[in-house]
Amino acid sequence: MTDGKAVSIVLRKPKKEVISRKIDLKQFPVQWGLDPGRRDLFVAINNYEDKLSCSTREFYEDGRYKKRNQKIKHWYDNREDILEATRNMPTKKTASLVLVIGAIKILMD
Repeated sequence: MTDGKAVSIVLRKPKKEVISRKIDLKQFPVQWGLDPGRRDLFVAINNYEDKLSCSTREFYEDGRYKKRNQKIKHWYDNREDILEATRNMPTKKTASLVLVIGAIKILMD
């Protein structure tokens, strides 16, 4: 529920000067083209038509994200003190200035 008031702030980044330079392709025997995607994290191909790709599933599996999340869940389920500490940890993602200052003080210690 709001009081019907709103504020808009328009921020503009200063434009950077574009510096172009010539690249000698003979210095680089292999050139790669990279295409980020949705199903595949990326697909890359070089001038010899060698293709590399990494699916999002493969990325998370190689990074062991699923195992790490299972381990953290195990900690939360079996250690009440860890769960309590994470629940009571102050965050800087709040609208309250007092809570932001408290979070910054803990980060600075």
